Amino acid sequence: MKDPTVIGVIGLGNAGKPILNNLHKLKKYKLIAFDIDKNKFNEVPKGIIKANSIKELAKKCKAVLTCLPKPEHVLQAVDGKDGLLQNANSGMIWIDTSTTDFKQTQQLSGKAKTYGVSMLEATLTGGVHALQNNNMVA
Repeated sequence: MKDPTVIGVIGLGNAGKPILNNLHKLKKYKLIAFDIDKNKFNEVPKGIIKANSIKELAKKCKAVLTCLPKPEHVLQAVDGKDGLLQNANSGMIWIDTSTTDFKQTQQLSGKAKTYGVSMLEATLTGGVHALQNNNMVA
């Protein structure tokens, strides 16, 4: 039996929490979660690893979803020496479901390529209710 794919989720708010929970229900993946608000970890189901930093999460994941409320939060999470990109393994897939800025997304996508990371912008439609009802992530 092959090892499960390791997926990280950064941001455990309105979108990130239900995405993480829906992935957990599938019981197919090893999941690692991170949020700057450590109180969000209180609602993370058992069996999901709670990362102390984005750097720690990045080093362990094959794919990472960012679910952040503002473009500046995305920049803080992925850029810099402790960010996702500089700590990612080559071949990582980064899926950004955050509220983003078009030009920033283009710039970060280009930067991701320099680290061997494939970036996908995945706009969420249907709202938080669709996520909570497991109508979006499979």
